[in-house]
Amino acid sequence: MVEGYDGLIYGTTVGDGDGISGGATTGNIKVFTVNGPLTSNVPFRVIPQVCDFFPASGAVGSSVEILGQSLTGANGVSFQGTLATNFTVTGDTSITVAVPPGATTGWIAVHTPGGRTQTASTFTVTP
Repeated sequence: MVEGYDGLIYGTTVGDGDGISGGATTGNIKVFTVNGPLTSNVPFRVIPQVCDFFPASGAVGSSVEILGQSLTGANGVSFQGTLATNFTVTGDTSITVAVPPGATTGWIAVHTPGGRTQTASTFTVTP
């Protein structure tokens, strides 16, 4: 099961999904959403995702906007392993961060209580 960008939980079954109402069936797989509260005693962990960032490059001290999902509670942002001390979580889907001193070209990682996520492309640190 995964959380979609629309906030719904999506899952699949093998076979015809007997006992699961709604959803779409394709061959022997049924895709469904969870529309009510989860009733399991197993803790549910929201996994953060980084979708994009802009600009694609900048100097130390410049501002970068990170866009994603489940970013609320972020407790760290790093540029290729160099921790940024100046960042603001501006919502569940965005973070504004200043490129930290010592940063080098590479991935931007966001650390949250739900886990760590990083960009698919690299940020270029310019002189």
